[in-house]
Amino acid sequence: MASTQLWLLRHGEAVPHESKPDFDRELTPRGERQSAAAGEALARLGLEFAACYTSPLVRARGTADLACKE
Repeated sequence: MASTQLWLLRHGEAVPHESKPDFDRELTPRGERQSAAAGEALARLGLEFAACYTSPLVRARGTADLACKE
C-alpha cells in the first residue's frame, strides 16, 4: 500500500512588509525565480502530486502558480 505524503513549500521572496498590506505582498522577480526553480527541482525528483493547495495570500498564490506548473 502506498503511503500518503504532504510536501510543504514556503513562498518565494516577497516585496517588503512596509510596501503594502501583508495580504497583497507579491513575489519579487527573485521570488518568482525561486518558485519556478523549486517546481523544476521537484519535477526532477520525479514526484507527482494529486493536488496543489495554497493560502489566498498573493505571494503564496504566485508561488503555487509557478511551482506547480511542472
